Amino acid sequence: MKTFRKSSNQKEVINIKHTLAIFMTVSVAIVLTTVLAFAGVYFTTLLFIVILAEAVTYNLTKYVYGTLKKTVC
Repeated sequence: MKTFRKSSNQKEVINIKHTLAIFMTVSVAIVLTTVLAFAGVYFTTLLFIVILAEAVTYNLTKYVYGTLKKTVC
């Protein structure tokens, strides 16, 4: 029985996708935290909004990158 392995290029693409998603998530979190902190939002509200925004940004970035990767090839 033959087993198929991923090539090294596929591993690099996966790492780039996750790295890009994490970078976007961190940048959105920093900007959003700064804006909300100076607006005088309560800490728990700020924490909830930033965590929610991080989850949405991370998954949306992975989805968009995957969709763009499919259209390029």
